[in-house]
Amino acid sequence: MLSRASIVAGAFGEGGFDVRGRWPMVARRVNKTDDVSSAAGVTAPGPAGREEQGAVLKYRALMTDIRYVTNEPPGPRAMHELMASAWGCPSGTRWDRILQRSLCWVCAYHDERLVGFVNVAWDGGVHASIFDTSVHKDYQKQGVGTMLLRHAIVEAGARGAEWLHVDFEPHLEGFYARVGFRSTTAGLLRLVEPR
Repeated sequence: MLSRASIVAGAFGEGGFDVRGRWPMVARRVNKTDDVSSAAGVTAPGPAGREEQGAVLKYRALMTDIRYVTNEPPGPRAMHELMASAWGCPSGTRWDRILQRSLCWVCAYHDERLVGFVNVAWDGGVHASIFDTSVHKDYQKQGVGTMLLRHAIVEAGARGAEWLHVDFEPHLEGFYARVGFRSTTAGLLRLVEPR
């Protein structure tokens, strides 16, 4: 049985935390037997019944060209470019400070270009949380985010996490549900006023 989630850091909206409405917190029990190979079932996006063989082949080719790397620090410039593309604004975040406190993180590369990233923070015990799931705009809706999460789930379980949490905006519920998260009730408190 899932416990009520109490670890909440918030989902970022324009100008900081957005507390208009209740955002679901989700938790997923991490199994040590989780296997990234189950990701092979990911199918090409698109409306049901749509038959565009070229798009499917391009999607499959792209997925095989993506390399997923765990706990290899990306360069600050690569992170800046990824965040600017994924979120539409530059990031002044000092990733080196964040990553030194993380349980793990996963980067996705197409050739040498950083095209995706996810961070797994933890409480030092059995709870971990997904943060900063980001995919370059040119690679979104192609399964890269799903694969990032699958790798993060396996890696977090291998490193001792038993529960994995994530905060998200309502329109992302299906995305996180597809990799096994389910909604729970949680709370959110803004500690700093937006600038």
